[in-house]
Amino acid sequence: MDDMDDDKKFPSQRLRNMEDDMEFLFSNFFNSKFPILVSTEKRWMPPTDVIETDEEFAVIMDLANVKQEDIKLTYEAGVLTVSGVRKEMTIAQKRHYHKMEIDFGPFERKIRIKSRIVDQAIKAFYENGFLIIKLKKDTNTTKVRNIVVE
Repeated sequence: MDDMDDDKKFPSQRLRNMEDDMEFLFSNFFNSKFPILVSTEKRWMPPTDVIETDEEFAVIMDLANVKQEDIKLTYEAGVLTVSGVRKEMTIAQKRHYHKMEIDFGPFERKIRIKSRIVDQAIKAFYENGFLIIKLKKDTNTTKVRNIVVE
């Protein structure tokens, strides 16, 4: 059986293939490597999970092939900002892309934390391509106190 027979037998597969091709075209039009189409200020956003436990928040960010020294973290006014740059891998040979989904260049994520955090207890480490940030909750919330009117 050849590809033509497959297309007749499985039209849904043919539609999925067309959808993949269209997604590739649209998603890569603005991610093009052609400078005329891309602003130098374009930033990508790495996939990120934010997990909350009773004691802390954990932010896990997929930053494969980003060097630790190329990552910058700030925490100010309840907003964690992670920024940096992923440099494009150099391949000496001529190449033809069939799929192009990995973003390169500068990135930035801003994550609002809606609980009080102990600023001095924020820890970050980089493991197997994942940046993991631990933000300890401030459990010393102001307790209700009775005020005597004089």
